Amino acid sequence: MKQFLLSCMVISSFAIGSSCIAATTEFANQNSISGIGPYFGAQFGVGGMNLPDFPSSAKSAVEQNNGHYSKDISWGFVGRLFGGYLWNTNKFHYGLELGGMMYPSNKYNLEIKTSEGLVSNDVTINIRYNGYFIDLLGVAKYYFTPAWNIFIKEGIAYAYQKVSVHVVDDNTITGIISAYETKRKREAFPEIALGMGYHVIPSAELNLTYNHVFGNDLSLDSASSRAKVASVDGVMLGVTWYFS
Repeated sequence: MKQFLLSCMVISSFAIGSSCIAATTEFANQNSISGIGPYFGAQFGVGGMNLPDFPSSAKSAVEQNNGHYSKDISWGFVGRLFGGYLWNTNKFHYGLELGGMMYPSNKYNLEIKTSEGLVSNDVTINIRYNGYFIDLLGVAKYYFTPAWNIFIKEGIAYAYQKVSVHVVDDNTITGIISAYETKRKREAFPEIALGMGYHVIPSAELNLTYNHVFGNDLSLDSASSRAKVASVDGVMLGVTWYFS
């Protein structure tokens, strides 16, 4: 699913560039509001999962034992594809939208080194988060000019998340012991999106959107808590094509 979304987004990026070059003079002469009927869109920006910092107890253990810890990528590249249908009543447009969003992986790295006499013990822990979601949203838009609009989208996001934990224990007596665990979870959450759009031509709209999926608050203190599905944020620029 994630590979499919990425391929579609790469293709859509070329179409976005072409739409941005389109002349706006045609729309300047329009007196009616466009943007109804079936539509398709693509958005790109920054965002990701809202993941916790290292627990203070883990930081203390690392600092006391000449170890180190790091968190790779908090926010990064995100992309969303979507399609739907809009109806209108004068300046108000409303409809339904189906979409999917991908966001970057996140990785925690933790290493603790201990020694007692001739025995040394190095423990390395890697925790990796991957995920994406699909969503079904109700859409409400208000056109305060024929070109400019503001909108809100609300609905349900069905999120998939994979958490992989890899532990390596390197002991001078017992040797290297490696353990690997993967947990996959799927869960539905409320989602909201707020934004503003501008029609460069009647059939193409540029938009800026903030998305938030109301997931769980995670903690790294326990296996059950760190395996919960995290909340997701994204701030994206995109283009929407209307086919009516």
